[in-house]
Parts: sequence; structure tokens; C-alpha cells
Amino acid sequence: MIQSTVNDTIQTITLDRPAQRNALTPEMIDALIDAISTCKPPTGVLLLAANGPMFCSGFDLALCQQSQDGSVLRHLLRSLATAVRLLHELHCPVVIACQGGAIAGGCALLTAADYVVADQKAVFGYPVLRLGLSPAVSLPTLASMIGSGPARVRALDVELVTAARSKEISLIHDVVAAPDLVQSAADSMASHFAAKPPDALAITREWLRQVAPLDETAFAAGLEASIATAGTSEQVEMLARLLATRQKSKP
Repeated sequence: MIQSTVNDTIQTITLDRPAQRNALTPEMIDALIDAISTCKPPTGVLLLAANGPMFCSGFDLALCQQSQDGSVLRHLLRSLATAVRLLHELHCPVVIACQGGAIAGGCALLTAADYVVADQKAVFGYPVLRLGLSPAVSLPTLASMIGSGPARVRALDVELVTAARSKEISLIHDVVAAPDLVQSAADSMASHFAAKPPDALAITREWLRQVAPLDETAFAAGLEASIATAGTSEQVEMLARLLATRQKSKP
């Protein structure tokens, strides 16, 4: 479900569960954490990509429903926070190839990137309030990336937004015409970063973290706020309702 390769100074980590739109399972996100943890010098760029029509649709909701006590959701939330922190703290630039879009937990991964490429029909957002789940775990890094005002709107608005709007608010940085052009554009940007002096890049990325440091109190509080909504009667009921609606809509 996670593939990791190194070519010269570029490490590519690929989400590889295309039939499920790369929906994250506990095993998958833990493998992602392990892969990110191997990214060390002389690797100069981390490229995060995905197979299939969508970068990441968030958590595997059917799997979450099987755990009525919320334990799977809590595992996923904690691991997502760890993955985002690791990406944020890397010594090297992070480039993401995002075809199709990134939703909920998938969108959270974008907030630790330096450069995100998407196609013009891709969609983005945090619709998890519909599930009775708080998106607070994602908001500290989202606010750092796009500003507190736009982050506030994205936290409370369950509707997905277009690639064009996402670029306007700096959630993504480059929009290409079609999904099959995303990977090559991201590869090009990764190669562009990899050609830069690695020590200067590492020092610059560290400086950027110091100028806009991650608010540790807010980060921890956001995770706990999301965890507090996992496994509640409201969350269990709303998730069951959503999955039942999806089942009825299948041909």
C-alpha cells in the first residue's frame, strides 16, 4: 500500500491503494510514517505521489465503521498527526503530486508540503463534520500554510473546493490541465529543487520553520479535539448514515 524508492537525491513515496482512492488504513499510514522516517541526507527532495485517479480520499470509512468504539479512528488520527509532523520537520523540500484531489486526511498531508501540483478538476477540503468528526487535527498546519482566515472557513465549510480556488488560497501551487500531467509536473519541480545546493536548502527550510513555527500547543489540542469526537454516538450514527446512503446510490 506504500511504495518507496530513491533515485539519486529524490525519494519518492507512493500511496498505492488505487481501487479505494488511496483511503488510509492504520497499516497504510503507519507504513507511510516509516517511509518518511527513512528520508535523510543525502536525499535532497521528498516527492509524495499516488497511484490511481485520486491522491487520497481520507480515511477508510468502511473500516472505521467496523470499530464502533472509535479505536480505528483514533489510531488514524494520531498517525496522521505524526505523518504531518514528520513531513513538516524534514530537512528537505516536500513536493506532492495530487491528481484527482485530496480530501480530509489526504488534504492534511498537503499542509506540510512546500509545493503541490494538481489537475484542474481536482477537489479539496475537510467534509468530516458530516461524519460527526472534528477536522481540528488538520488545522494548525493548514492555518500556517494558508492563513487563519481561509483555514477557519475550510474547517467549518463541509463543501469541497476547486483546484483554482485552492491555488488562490495557497493550498496548492500549480494547476495542470489533466490528471496524467500531474506526475511529470511534480517530477520536474522535484528535480528543480534537487539541483539546488542541499545544505543551503536544508538551512532555508529550517529557517522557514523558525519564522513560522508549528504551534505545539495548538497542534496537540487539535489532535485531542478530533480524538474527542471519535466513537461518540453522534459520530457513529452519522458515519453509518453516510455509508448507507452511498450503498443505496450504487448501481
